[in-house]
Amino acid sequence: MAMGLRRRETAVSYLFLTPALLCLLIFVVLPTIVALYLSFTEYTILRPPEWIGIGNYIDVFHNDVFIKSFKNTLRYAIIYVPGKLILSLFLAVLLNQTFLRGRGGFLTAYYIPTVTSMTAASFIWLWLYQPDTGLLNGLLRLIGIGPRKWIYSISGVMPSVAAVTIWKDFGHSTVLLLAGLQGIPVELYEAAAIDGAGSWRKFVHISMPLLKPVLLLVLLTSVIMSFQVFTAIYIMTAGGPMNASTTVVHQIYVTAFDYLKMGRASAMSFVLFFIILVFSIPQFRLLQDRF
Repeated sequence: MAMGLRRRETAVSYLFLTPALLCLLIFVVLPTIVALYLSFTEYTILRPPEWIGIGNYIDVFHNDVFIKSFKNTLRYAIIYVPGKLILSLFLAVLLNQTFLRGRGGFLTAYYIPTVTSMTAASFIWLWLYQPDTGLLNGLLRLIGIGPRKWIYSISGVMPSVAAVTIWKDFGHSTVLLLAGLQGIPVELYEAAAIDGAGSWRKFVHISMPLLKPVLLLVLLTSVIMSFQVFTAIYIMTAGGPMNASTTVVHQIYVTAFDYLKMGRASAMSFVLFFIILVFSIPQFRLLQDRF
């Protein structure tokens, strides 16, 4: 009797899982398999795929623009990941203080950019960054500082784009870190205070170690997001000036939909997958060893 009931419950469970599994199979697994196959072919949509082996992968690693896009992506990640993590952690610690009133209002204000469309945010910041009519240069003129080129200069374009995406994304990380801080028992801080520990020692020896799982989540997701940046680049810079802001995902898009080289774009996608994998695993181990 019990065995029959367990089998019926298992069957019902799989029945409820079937729609999600079908969606996963149709929209994730099958496209991934097809993309892997296409990465070994020359395919331009206009004619059937032609098998060329690892030719696309060889071309990718000999493509100067792709190599530059990887360097740009790495530069963006170096700005985006620490900037987002530090800002989110600072605000989470600040919002966790008992003396702060109106915490909900501040948290809502910080979270609004997160739920804003990246497309809309990019157009807004594109206007803010205008050299002649933009609000940012207008404010700089009021305090006697000359205008900046922002996204229109080779040296400033990537930090300017990173500033936009950090502003867009830090609210979500702040909420996660604040939830982690609020989950730490108050008794630990009280015991540390009795032992004479100050705010900094409480933060270093209590908050940071116990925040390790949340920090790991924020760090890994930030690394992955930094290597997948596309919308802000596509709308604000289109990879310019002089390919100074083109990224790996932007190059995948250009290769696939501008040049119709779907096979090479598929190879680029799998190269990006392994790049993200290589960068994510050491981050996990480093965080484990540090705390």
